[in-house]
Amino acid sequence: MMQVIIDVENTLLESNVEKIRNSTNDTLKTYLRTKFDIFQRKKQLIRSTLHGVDIKAWAVEIAKLRLWLSMIVDVDPELFQKNTTKTEPLLPSFAFKIVQGDSLVNRIGHGLIPLDYRRSLEINKNTRDKIAQIANLKRDFYDNRIKDEYQVWHEEFQIFQEILLNRIRHLKGERTKLNDLLHKEDGSGFFGEKQKAFSDTQRRKMTKQATELSSEIETITSQLNQLSNKKKSPFSWSVSFSDILLGKG
Repeated sequence: MMQVIIDVENTLLESNVEKIRNSTNDTLKTYLRTKFDIFQRKKQLIRSTLHGVDIKAWAVEIAKLRLWLSMIVDVDPELFQKNTTKTEPLLPSFAFKIVQGDSLVNRIGHGLIPLDYRRSLEINKNTRDKIAQIANLKRDFYDNRIKDEYQVWHEEFQIFQEILLNRIRHLKGERTKLNDLLHKEDGSGFFGEKQKAFSDTQRRKMTKQATELSSEIETITSQLNQLSNKKKSPFSWSVSFSDILLGKG
């Protein structure tokens, strides 16, 4: 995919050189200036465009290796003579660009992740802001401005825990409302006759709903416990690749 995009960019640049030179768009002119710095173009392309996930750990590591090899062949030899290369990594870090996980079914432990994080109605602004901050941390890690990847994993862990706890609180609130209704006392009619607050059918339906809520609470509590036993966060499209999915859908 990286090579396809570079080929497309080259075609566009070569067929529009004069138009770009006369343009007032600084971004286009920057592309033209860096046309022959393939290493930097690849580095920027991976940072802003490419994301990968595979269920097999070895496939993830091979993908990272192939990207690194693809970049290293285009490094300017003079870069190796600079002092900065002796103290700072020349290549970016791909830990949060190519990740291990199930791309079809997002799970925590044995249960599905209970929320669609992409829908703004299901996530509060505070949590969205934290997810956006983690996206920035991942960009810094890619550029080697953060050395410890577990610092980023820890922050992402906190997000999953917060979302699960918020979900549990919401479900408990709904269950409390149902239980309050179920304990509502029968009233009296206009002539003093006994009048049921709810029909038997309604009570059965509400009792079933309360039971289902209790079951869901138990499931998410179990997921919360399983999450705390892991070293890395589970894969979720909208959290793992939040720089794309949370902001742009």
